[in-house]
Amino acid sequence: MLHRVRPLNKSFCLQTLCENNYRKLVSLIPCFEQLETNGVVKTTVLAKAPFTYHLSLTFGDLDKIGQHSNIECRVYLDTQSVDVLNIAGLSSPTQAQRSTPKKLLQHKWEINYFFEKWLVFQLQRANEEPLDRQAALV
Repeated sequence: MLHRVRPLNKSFCLQTLCENNYRKLVSLIPCFEQLETNGVVKTTVLAKAPFTYHLSLTFGDLDKIGQHSNIECRVYLDTQSVDVLNIAGLSSPTQAQRSTPKKLLQHKWEINYFFEKWLVFQLQRANEEPLDRQAALV
């Protein structure tokens, strides 16, 4: 799979990926304190500092055990980057923290790469919805 892509300079590529994810996230959610985005993503501010937001992005319907899918990330306004901390059901932050630095970097790469693909999907979905609504009005 593509999340198994292993760039030569992973730390530089990870930083570039996080910066690109910031631009995509701002396109999807212009105001981080806004609760609803196009009826699909709910944004919750977990913590706020002068140049940092700690966000929880909740999306989708309830799963089998009654929980929403959830992405927890930290948004850095000064460097204009987003770092994914945890994706519910996909990653285990405590397990990754106990591993070697190489495995930790690989884990960061995988969850941030997944987040990039998710953002692209959500942006495409947000752009298609107004067209669907316009077609319904005709």
